[in-house]
Amino acid sequence: MIRIFIFILCILSFTPLSHAADSEAESQTYDPSYTGQRNEAADKIREMQKQSQVEKGFIKPTTVQISLVHYPYMEEDQFGLQMSVPDMVSGCYNFSPLEYEAKFVEPYYLDIRVKQYRRIAPEGVNAAAKCTQNNKMSTALMVLDKKDLQGRGTQKIRFSADAGADTYEINLSDERLELIPESMVVFKAANLAGPLKDRLIHAFSSSSLVTLQVPMANPGEDLTPYVVNFAQTMGLSPAPGENLVSWGGNGYATYYFYDKGGNTLSRIGPDGYAEIGVISVNRPYDGPQGRTKTAVDLSVFATRPGTQL
Repeated sequence: MIRIFIFILCILSFTPLSHAADSEAESQTYDPSYTGQRNEAADKIREMQKQSQVEKGFIKPTTVQISLVHYPYMEEDQFGLQMSVPDMVSGCYNFSPLEYEAKFVEPYYLDIRVKQYRRIAPEGVNAAAKCTQNNKMSTALMVLDKKDLQGRGTQKIRFSADAGADTYEINLSDERLELIPESMVVFKAANLAGPLKDRLIHAFSSSSLVTLQVPMANPGEDLTPYVVNFAQTMGLSPAPGENLVSWGGNGYATYYFYDKGGNTLSRIGPDGYAEIGVISVNRPYDGPQGRTKTAVDLSVFATRPGTQL
């Protein structure tokens, strides 16, 4: 009886594992010593593969800047979600476009995964003599449509990369789009706007909302009375749905108005701004008679919401 029992145990010890167990084992690192320790050979192979990618010029970004743009070739309801890597290089190297994958996930999400970009070395003996010395940046542009987003009911954009992930909430109306970051670990919004400077804003060209800025103002200088008087002469009215003034982290103010006639908005060029006039501001002046005040002319620029000069 004992010998029969031992024989049965021997048969069981050589019985193949179940398919589920095989699948689980395949997902783990092979450990021939059965000690539960990491496989140094496998780790070394992965490190060599990673180094090989680096030697080929491939780079996985650790920071990606997010901005909203609109270019002349885009339609009225379209806008661009621009992703940029702030790693710049001077000289003969070029950057490839930033690789990414995007898909809509029902019912509410747009998932965007940023993968990598490549630093491209110049080719040829005389390449260094012919190359430009300008700074370069790897970018990717995803063109989106307001009506498509509204039809899908998309509520959030989930960005991800090897370095981490962030989610942006979508606030969309017929007049404008707001992207509100819930976190900015890897994907960092550029040119935050709004009263709290906590969101990206894009006003569609059908919107009459316009912002005025005075770049020559002193940081923290409130020019509201001057700007309001100037705006009235331009046929602009304070935006009732907005705080009239919002302050950026750099200490400069942005003033919000409606341009019902469209005259000011029509002057904004492809660069996103237009100089539309001047205001005269009294500034302290130390002269022969002591400190007095003198009028100084400051240029006023019109931009669309979300554009920071």
